[in-house]
Amino acid sequence: MQAAARNAPPLKKNEPDREAVALVQQALVDVGFAMPITMARGKPDGIYGDETVNTVARFQTQQALQRDGQAGHDTLHRLDSLFPPVGAAPQVPTPAVPPLTEQSVLMCPHSGTVMSVPTRASAPPSAGPRILTVNDVFVVNGCPLVGFLGRLSPCLTVQWVVSNSQFQVNGANTLTAGSVGLCENADRFPQGNVIIARV
Repeated sequence: MQAAARNAPPLKKNEPDREAVALVQQALVDVGFAMPITMARGKPDGIYGDETVNTVARFQTQQALQRDGQAGHDTLHRLDSLFPPVGAAPQVPTPAVPPLTEQSVLMCPHSGTVMSVPTRASAPPSAGPRILTVNDVFVVNGCPLVGFLGRLSPCLTVQWVVSNSQFQVNGANTLTAGSVGLCENADRFPQGNVIIARV
């Protein structure tokens, strides 16, 4: 990782140092970039494949850096600057991308409405709108999907596969505009990603 920070050479596609790649992947997820393939098992896979190349390139574009999909000096230093220094006094974290709240508009890919139901572990009432977390229960209403052989197979629930671990409420990862949720039918079969129509 230190060699990549000196650009000698940068981390790039097919990088053999999986530990360094996993650190970069986790940092990108923590600042709000969705990486559903990389995070499919709940943690970074350490593989510098197409998804990592594309996500690094999106980060570079967002940060007005040279877009090459490689994690070299400028990219790693900019990514590192988004996190507090080690030993710094703790501050109230703020998400790099807007959080989803109870006022956000979420839909299944078939135009059903996704509703959040707070649980006891959800955020306590506050002056502003409640921030959504992975501890909330998400149900889908009005999904018209018809599956094989004409059998109704509507989206019923949502399983969030990418959330923001950098910004938590009551110990639960929050959801942001970069989060990825899978709509599932009664058999828990994924039927497409949640559409975030309004943050």
